[in-house]
Amino acid sequence: MVKLQNKPNRKSKKALQLKKLSEQVPQQKYQQYQQEELLLFENDNQNESEQSVKQEQSNQKKEEEDYADQPLDQEGDLAQWADEFDEKIQVDLSKQTKLRKLIKNGQNLVTGKEYQKKLREFYKSSQQNNEFLSWAQSKQQIKQEKDKFDQTQLNANLKELLSQNIQNQPTKSSLLPNRIIQIEQAGIIKAKINTVIQSISFHKKLPIFAEGGFDKLIRIYQFNPNKQIQLIKSIGLEKFPICKLQFMNENNNIIVASPFKTYLIEVDINSQKYKRIQSTLFAKHFNQSGKYNRQIEFTISEDDKYIALFNESGYIHILSGDSKILLNEFKQNEACKAVTFADEFLISAGQGGKIYQWSLQKQQIYNVFHNPGGFEVNCLDFKLDLLAVGSRTGIVNVFKLNSATKLFNKDPIKEIQNLTTSVNEVQFNKFCEILCISSKWKDSALKLVHVDTFTVFENWPTVTTCLKKISAIGISNDSRFLVIGNEDGELRAFRLLHY
Repeated sequence: MVKLQNKPNRKSKKALQLKKLSEQVPQQKYQQYQQEELLLFENDNQNESEQSVKQEQSNQKKEEEDYADQPLDQEGDLAQWADEFDEKIQVDLSKQTKLRKLIKNGQNLVTGKEYQKKLREFYKSSQQNNEFLSWAQSKQQIKQEKDKFDQTQLNANLKELLSQNIQNQPTKSSLLPNRIIQIEQAGIIKAKINTVIQSISFHKKLPIFAEGGFDKLIRIYQFNPNKQIQLIKSIGLEKFPICKLQFMNENNNIIVASPFKTYLIEVDINSQKYKRIQSTLFAKHFNQSGKYNRQIEFTISEDDKYIALFNESGYIHILSGDSKILLNEFKQNEACKAVTFADEFLISAGQGGKIYQWSLQKQQIYNVFHNPGGFEVNCLDFKLDLLAVGSRTGIVNVFKLNSATKLFNKDPIKEIQNLTTSVNEVQFNKFCEILCISSKWKDSALKLVHVDTFTVFENWPTVTTCLKKISAIGISNDSRFLVIGNEDGELRAFRLLHY
């Protein structure tokens, strides 16, 4: 038997040499020599790796050159088989009826390659919208394509509506009968996310309305020919949850307010761009976080001439509807809870039950009167010569404006006590025939009041009318539709058949 001797490798030889040197030379020189040897060893390995990388790159380049020489198909992929007679073959497309659909620009004779290309193009165009091939797409691709198509369709619908410039002026047909109101449901839209609908606003000239909430989205709807509500546009506002919105009808913009913001924004519904409405006085008067609620609320006059901003600090700022410049400011002695415009006057209500009547022309206080009982006022609305005042106790008082003295009567002409919880919204319709009052503290807490007789309609809402907790209401300018939003994010539209 021959014994194979293991040859010492390079590392073991160097280790023996270093061991011998360590016995002969001092310790410092030995360490220096050891470091130099290690560096040399690492450099050798590095050179070897660099050479291998270069060799791989050169091999890859050769493969690419060989690949480039091979024929490619129409899609740019490597052709599995190439026929040299494809260029020589002439195909007459007019001979067979099934091939005539491939003829373009009167070219009947094509080569074999052109014939293949035409067949591919025809197949793609015919199968583009085929649902049979949807299995080959991911769910995300299908959803993206659908959302893109829906958004373009909605934008086109909105542009068409705005270009029409419909004069949606209401026409009064006859007197509204009391006790029974003819009403039917026009549609329900359930939100994908349970967000409270904070505000609803109708356009005065177009059959559209907008709603918004804390999800930072403005959704614009229209009523289609079947009297059903349909979403036509959705606008997202970054870091701006919505507590109130209202249409500015002259330029089709929407004014939006947000909690804990000392400014408003004006949104262009065409371009989806928005700009701030702010002033240094807003921050000075409204930004008192330790003392008052900083949330700015606003209301717009009927003719879009003025915008009134207010909050619990007691300051009321009057802005120009066109330029958004501060025109005037009022200060009441208590927290301001609600504001509305009444012809040439501004009506504001305080926390202690006082109602202030300000003259916009003289820019001063005109009259002060008390809400009976001194109840805290939550909401106001004025139409023709009637002022509805909703209080915290659930009572709605209606005051009448004296046309001669331009003063409101101190005593209300009617006290409506059909709600048992705090009133959050009061709203007249255009003809001042219906007064809608609602409360968000109880399910289906909404009443429609016949204004001429001040009686509540008996037949609606019923026990089966599931309105839930109402957070916002809106009546269209022609009084045909009533839209109700609740805390679950649902929109319910109703058609008033009298109009």
